[in-house]
Amino acid sequence: MKNIALTVLFMFFLINIMNAEDSYFIYNSSGKRVSVEEMAKASSGFDVIFFGEFHDDSLNHALQLEYLEEMFDENDVLTVSLEMFERDVQKHLDVYINGDMTEEEFLKVSRPWPDYSKFYKPLVELAKDNDSKVIAANIPRKYAAMYVSGGMTAYQKLTDEEKSYVAKTLILSEDKYLDKFLETMAGSKESVDSLPVNEENTLYLYYGAQSIKDETMAESILDYQKAEPGTKIIHFNGDFHSNSFLGTAAMLQRRAQNLKIGVITPIYYDNIDSVKFTSDLAGQGNFVIFIPQPKREPLPQMMGGSSTHFGENYVVEHNITVKINPANSSLEGEDRIRFKNPILKSSSVKLLKSLEITEMSSADKNLKFSVKSDDEYYNEIIIENLSLKNQSYENGGIRESFEAVIKYSGKVFYTPSETNMITRHSNTPGIISGLANEGIYLPGSAFYPRADKDLAAFKAQITLPKNYKLITSGDITSEEIGNDIVYKVVSEQVLDEMILVAGIYKTIEQVHDGVKFAVYYYNDAQYLQKYLNESINYYKEYTKLFGKYPYKSFSVVENFFATGFGMPGYTLLSNKLMVMPWVTLSPGSLAHEFVHNWWGNSVFTDNNAGNWCEALTTFSTNYYYNIITGNKKDELDWRRKALMSIDALPAEKNYPVGEFKYQKDTYDAVIGYSKGGFIFQEMLKLMGKERFFAALKSFSEKYSGKRAFWMNLTSEFTEKTKDTLTDIKMRSVMNDWLKTKDIPEIKFADSPTIYQDSITISISSNIKRVMSVPVTFNFIDSIESVKHYVLLKDTINWFTFPMKEFNKLSSIELDKELESLRKLNFWEVPYSFNRVLSSKPLIVLPEKTSPEFVIAMKYVNTMKESGFEFDYNTLDNLSNDDLKYSSLILLGNIKSNKLIETYSVQMPAGLTLNDKGFFYAGKQTDFKEDILMANVAHLNSMDKFCTIIYFDGLEDDSPLNRLIHYQSYSLVLLNSKRSGRPAYSQEIYPVNSGSSSLKWNKSTGYNLRGFQD
Repeated sequence: MKNIALTVLFMFFLINIMNAEDSYFIYNSSGKRVSVEEMAKASSGFDVIFFGEFHDDSLNHALQLEYLEEMFDENDVLTVSLEMFERDVQKHLDVYINGDMTEEEFLKVSRPWPDYSKFYKPLVELAKDNDSKVIAANIPRKYAAMYVSGGMTAYQKLTDEEKSYVAKTLILSEDKYLDKFLETMAGSKESVDSLPVNEENTLYLYYGAQSIKDETMAESILDYQKAEPGTKIIHFNGDFHSNSFLGTAAMLQRRAQNLKIGVITPIYYDNIDSVKFTSDLAGQGNFVIFIPQPKREPLPQMMGGSSTHFGENYVVEHNITVKINPANSSLEGEDRIRFKNPILKSSSVKLLKSLEITEMSSADKNLKFSVKSDDEYYNEIIIENLSLKNQSYENGGIRESFEAVIKYSGKVFYTPSETNMITRHSNTPGIISGLANEGIYLPGSAFYPRADKDLAAFKAQITLPKNYKLITSGDITSEEIGNDIVYKVVSEQVLDEMILVAGIYKTIEQVHDGVKFAVYYYNDAQYLQKYLNESINYYKEYTKLFGKYPYKSFSVVENFFATGFGMPGYTLLSNKLMVMPWVTLSPGSLAHEFVHNWWGNSVFTDNNAGNWCEALTTFSTNYYYNIITGNKKDELDWRRKALMSIDALPAEKNYPVGEFKYQKDTYDAVIGYSKGGFIFQEMLKLMGKERFFAALKSFSEKYSGKRAFWMNLTSEFTEKTKDTLTDIKMRSVMNDWLKTKDIPEIKFADSPTIYQDSITISISSNIKRVMSVPVTFNFIDSIESVKHYVLLKDTINWFTFPMKEFNKLSSIELDKELESLRKLNFWEVPYSFNRVLSSKPLIVLPEKTSPEFVIAMKYVNTMKESGFEFDYNTLDNLSNDDLKYSSLILLGNIKSNKLIETYSVQMPAGLTLNDKGFFYAGKQTDFKEDILMANVAHLNSMDKFCTIIYFDGLEDDSPLNRLIHYQSYSLVLLNSKRSGRPAYSQEIYPVNSGSSSLKWNKSTGYNLRGFQD
């Protein structure tokens, strides 16, 4: 007799079925529609019945319960088997079924599925009520997961008891079940075919994990059937495990060919008119049940790496031996490679095409090696397992392929790429140069075969001429042997790539706090000690913020690139920049590369899933170092220029920060570095300094030596604020900033409301965004201003402040110092070169007969090659409409370009242009060695701009190319013969003839903003 609780549960499901009886349809394999009762009677002839399910479908579960009830009525000896319980809890399940354990005790020790009470308890209680056994059939999930990372080899370390929870035999075959699995996981056969080799291999490992579940459940069922012959077993599992008689059903049939196996398969339909039994459905089961497709909320997608990409079978260990000959730019090498996962299907690595592969081998004779072209620079070496094979504990051990040996030799000499106005980073696939003041730069794939997404331990033996010094990431020892020096390197932690740098260097070194600091240089100079001292200062400051420095050393290495690169434990610095410490020791240069030792070179990114590290590094150095050093002026300057560059982004170049991967051009840099960096400024305001940096320390500790994603960083912010910002969902706040490209426009919504002892203000935002915004109250009679931070949560926000001395209040300002990531008002944005460049300008050339014309045309061609969009012509070939409705760039001087004289009236007060140069502060400046760039108002349109680039007597256009480094400047004077700081600079703001929505003045309301200089 049923217990009361079971009766209630059964009635609940019965009501569900009665309410839905016109919406489900059951057909037998002949196409006849049958009832649940008829299905139970007809299936009593089977020894084992598989009833598939959609795990979260209530109707599907109600039908299972009704079917089981009918089967108990039809059969004297019946046993229930469940995917939902794992083998190691069988003893607890037996005790509970026998009535010797309470349900509360049972649930504590049996790891039930989350929906157990709703969906699976009725089945267990029905079996218990009918004195039936219940089989905990599945492999413990932790052992299934082991297969993905280690194949069958992973199980060798298990104890005998642990092995008893795993099927003794796993047979993997290239069959219909594999095809179905691959297409289900990847979405289509075409998607499977287009997967990279290493991702495909991981997909096969997932298939192995799926199959080990099937094998274990099949083995569990058969073991019980052998122990209790004549017992009919009903196994409940996810539809995929038995659909089309595949999966667990097929593996059971393989083990016991005489067993009569039946399959019940659910199928979703969209509308009732589409329900139709066709002959092909007979292949899916002895019975098929059409169930209406329920409406489901789409699963939320996180900013992570696994929502759209499968993992890869990357390399976890490289054991490299390389001999390098700088005299002829060649090397000879060998790499013993160990993959993270077994090569179940295939894996691959990439190597420069200029290196000839002399040998490819493995201890496993089942592996086949082949080489194909990957792109312009690299070949792909594919390591393929010739066939899927039986893997079994019973067959005397396991042989799986993890390792391969590749030998190679050849020349590596790729000249570093040129930079231009937009492409600012120089790079090379690799170069070995014996020339003076050059040297060796070998990234992954240039001196060892590299897989995508490596996180590997490295052992390397590098042989060089003995006058060469080697710089790389890791512990380095060396020994001179004849005319050579042999370096042995062991990486301190896993690396995503090992890069070798070598040259005929001099060095200076200093140890601080157990960390070795060094400078590698070619020529003596007075600034070298300064680099050493500043590196130690960076160490002192950033270890306070981020925790332990990840490496044992940090070196500044002079190099031949046009720009710098940060590597684990060292940074390359251009030999052109090395001589300008006033540039390289600014917050965004050497400090930036030093902090990359935490972000990007210790906690690694997967750029395809979103690059967070450039934003965090930019915030930490380009911006926050000014706060560390108390440099208020440059702190404000960074925020202003960041907001200006964001404001100047062309609409077609704008995209969400979460989609930033790497810097291809200056537009990417604005998004990934400036806007991304400002998001961290928003988090700092919201969380407070203590919690913000506590989160970063925790982030560094948890993910050192691992890949991390935006969602991991967000989780740390959430964790550190869970007890304080209880009414704010930090994950939603971060995702709002990361997933949308627009930033809010904020302003006072209305005039303040004044009470006897308080004042209420309202702030509006055109985008609903949670952000902390400063409001400043200014007073007369020398009372200091008071700043409050208010939390915006909606499009209109009200805030009330106590105000006992209202009579002394003079004004209220909103975000006075540009602390918020917001849209700037036009009067807040000084004119700048990047605003002009972003507006597809018209370049007005000097007269063709002038000497400036040739220089101007060279400059125009350089801009073309850099990818800027613009038109150009001389003044006599342009109409008034051309000049009225376009932003302008005026090249030349007053003598060669008359339009410059016309626009000279827009220059700041006190500065005038003339035919010799310019006159400022009572002094005439000759233009023979100077370039003046001035960005001023357009004479005809408020939404257009004008840039005057004034030069006279230049020998070539190269000095003009320097202006791209001053895109955010309004006015700058550069000496064409001297690099370094500008001789003069100034900001030029628009004149605002309207009212300010960011400042309320007690006497005038919203005040007028005038010209600022």
